[in-house]
Order: sequence, then structure tokens, then C-alpha cells
Amino acid sequence: MPEESTIHRAVQLYEVLQLRHSVFLMGEPGSGKTSVRKLLMAALRQENEKVLLRDLNPKTVHSADPYG
Repeated sequence: MPEESTIHRAVQLYEVLQLRHSVFLMGEPGSGKTSVRKLLMAALRQENEKVLLRDLNPKTVHSADPYG
């Protein structure tokens, strides 16, 4: 079962995604980035929402590319 803090972070991520067309999840290893992303994706898919995820290696793309 997800912890309360993980659920809270997933809700925060969802709220940010309502305002922005893309976001970057950054942080220390083990800080829960992947867990929060997976939790939010599972919740959205359960509600039949379309989910598009693109992992980018920041070393391989020009800094303006992710912004469209």
C-alpha cells in the first residue's frame, strides 16, 4: 500500500499536470520519483484517462526540445 506522503505527492503531480503540458521529475535516488509516477499513472488508467509518458535523457536532447 502506498504511504500517505506518496499519495500526497501523486496528487501534487496531478495538479501540476493540469496546469502544464510537461513536467520534469528530479530528485535524489530513492526519493520516490518513480513510485509517485507509477501510482499516478495507475490511478489515471483506472479512470480510463489517456496517459503518455516519455522518458528523456537530458544529455541527448537540446534544452529547448522538451518544451515543444
